[in-house]
Amino acid sequence: MNSSRRYEQTVRWFENMQITVPSFKQELRDFAAFYNRRSLVVFVKPVMNIWLDRLQKQVLINFGETYSHENILQQELDFKPHMTIAYRDLKPNLFKEAWKEYETKKYAATFDVHNFHLLQHNSKAWNIISTYNLR
Repeated sequence: MNSSRRYEQTVRWFENMQITVPSFKQELRDFAAFYNRRSLVVFVKPVMNIWLDRLQKQVLINFGETYSHENILQQELDFKPHMTIAYRDLKPNLFKEAWKEYETKKYAATFDVHNFHLLQHNSKAWNIISTYNLR
């Protein structure tokens, strides 16, 4: 299958998912870090809640039903939501310095989640290619 057709099929799948999660409030609290296979990541921690958990599970179920020939990786099943602050732009030699700044810093915010997006990376940035509105 060529990439244009795969792109169109993926967007169609995304737009036609059956998601029953209503709009919800999402809380963010403090910072954390982990090592990704490419780089160190500093991120804001979303507080897990029932709606975020259900949303992730429903997306995976919809994906599995449409793309049954694809393997869902364990890392998708072990859902660890995060909002990245620094990733590839944070050079390894500067990570310790950055982490000293964020390690004990307190942060709290709450926002309404009315939709979520299908993103595509163009080798420089993530771009929204479709939006799914929650009921």
